[in-house]
Amino acid sequence: MNIPKSSTLKDIRIWQVFAITTIAVMGIAGYMSAFPKIALHFGVTPDKVALIPTLFTLPGLFLAPIFGVLADRYGRKSVILPSLLLFSIAGFSIFFVNDFNYLLVMIFLQGVGAASLGAMNVTLISDYYQGKERAIALGYNGTVLNISTALYPFLGGMLAGIGWNFPFLMPALGLIAFLIVLIFLKEDKSNLKRSSLADNLRTLKDSLKNRHILSIFLVSFLTFFVLFGTLISFLPFLISDLGIKYPIFIGLQISTMSIFAAISSSQLKKWLKFLSQKQLVILAFSLYLISIATFIIFKNPYFFFISSAIYGIGHGVNIPSYISLLSTLVPKENLAGFMSLNRATSLLGQTAAPFVFGLIFKSLGMYPVFYFGIIFAGVGIISVSLFVKQTKLD
Repeated sequence: MNIPKSSTLKDIRIWQVFAITTIAVMGIAGYMSAFPKIALHFGVTPDKVALIPTLFTLPGLFLAPIFGVLADRYGRKSVILPSLLLFSIAGFSIFFVNDFNYLLVMIFLQGVGAASLGAMNVTLISDYYQGKERAIALGYNGTVLNISTALYPFLGGMLAGIGWNFPFLMPALGLIAFLIVLIFLKEDKSNLKRSSLADNLRTLKDSLKNRHILSIFLVSFLTFFVLFGTLISFLPFLISDLGIKYPIFIGLQISTMSIFAAISSSQLKKWLKFLSQKQLVILAFSLYLISIATFIIFKNPYFFFISSAIYGIGHGVNIPSYISLLSTLVPKENLAGFMSLNRATSLLGQTAAPFVFGLIFKSLGMYPVFYFGIIFAGVGIISVSLFVKQTKLD
């Protein structure tokens, strides 16, 4: 992959952020290849296995905004370190479980650890950089994120080939990120907000009156609602229904999406020469719609690699674009709080999707899951076109 050279990549701080990012996306990306084997091992149905991503993301709905406020008050490091430690220990312990209910409990605890990580990485970038440099740094972070989400399903698929529980060895890698943050991460605490927790939470609540900020939160919700409702939760079972039972094949599908997302996000600087950030988000949802439609059209799972690539191109430009837009709309002293609230809305999408699409699956069958994915992608296109405000990049 040809990632353009930039002074940003020479900054040691961005590599510390990358260490956090690689762990933040490990959870479901690393486990999803094992979903069919987990269902077989514990004798549960696909809709029960879909509880795994739901319970993983559920804690972040309530805790991410609180962790963000704490990070604004006490510093980013004070939140990141315990989060990495809990994520690693809870996830690794699943390797040893023999009860599906206990697995769900540990997934929930790992989700508590993960709740802050997906916000703290982009918060640090927004602390360090401004304007177009911030957008470019977010693009590079998106590249690392997508390379990680490409590798984890592949590694998870290989490990699941050994046994259903072997993908849960991967969370131990979080201890390496813990040591990197503990030893090397330095932060400027001069901008920390010393007002009370209640005052900080009130500021976040007041932000919900700003329709431009709300529109970004809606984009964040729909992005992950569509992704987790279709590709993450039910694509593995669609592939299995079409006759391919190998976990590594499932992992390669998500890896393909992530590889193309990584390439796409690494070229964000070039994308921005031709399209605004708002236009890039519209393009992303358009590609989501096309991709999901082809999962229905193609009856041979080997053609799904084309579908996954299309989805990945859109996903690569989407997240850094709307996060960059959000960072220009919020006050710096509340940056972590707003990024965490955005994280909570994305987690709401991740949490609600398996439940909602699971009901669609139980009521209507497999392909209607993807029909509804198309509908929600269309809602995303309309919402961005009507409500998202384009801000000027410096």
